[in-house]
Amino acid sequence: LGLLYSYTEVLAYITHSGKPDLGVHFNTTTIQSWLSFILPSITNKNPTLFMNDISLRNCYLGILVLLFLKTGVLVDFKKQAFWYFTGIFFLILSSNLPFVESLRGLIPFISYVRLSASFRLFGLIALINIGFNYLQDYIQSPEKYQLKLKWFSKGWIVVLSLSIIWSIYKIISLDEFGQLMANTNSLKSIFDHIGFYSFWMISSLTSLVFLLLILHFLQRKQWNYLLLICILD
Repeated sequence: LGLLYSYTEVLAYITHSGKPDLGVHFNTTTIQSWLSFILPSITNKNPTLFMNDISLRNCYLGILVLLFLKTGVLVDFKKQAFWYFTGIFFLILSSNLPFVESLRGLIPFISYVRLSASFRLFGLIALINIGFNYLQDYIQSPEKYQLKLKWFSKGWIVVLSLSIIWSIYKIISLDEFGQLMANTNSLKSIFDHIGFYSFWMISSLTSLVFLLLILHFLQRKQWNYLLLICILD
């Protein structure tokens, strides 16, 4: 309390004591940025879609964490309910949802934070904590997770497969490959001219490969290989 009181006393003398314009979305992790939970690479392109700075977009947790984050809800939600609500709260607070502006105005000092997207870090830490707690529980009692993990994994594989097919269709229809071939002077030039849907395809394909490897090593309880894949992911 003493720290908070002293902060209010010196606030008037701080150069950046004014509240930022809450109507501006460039400092938030926009809802479109949540695509990076599954496809992290796509945040490198198409700034007009994401409507914020590139450093504020990525929300990637890793496939293993996301796998148990989703499966764990069906196994024992109450066990991690506090962390779920904490993670969701901070993710919403960092977003550009319409009601968030009013929410920031209600919580003391929150409206003085200039980069609202920074709140997503607290949300991601909470969700990562959930994922690894469920993973630890899976190692001790795998039978509780087997069926739900199986069905969720199959659904994810279908989604990623459809995502690859759709992105290839968009690449062909927009002639992204032809445009890339016209700009192959250097590695930087290639990267700069890779289209948005090419990134989408690469990210979907990479995620699918890592997901299949993670499921393979989980089933065989090869923890060292699983750790290696998670590091690469």
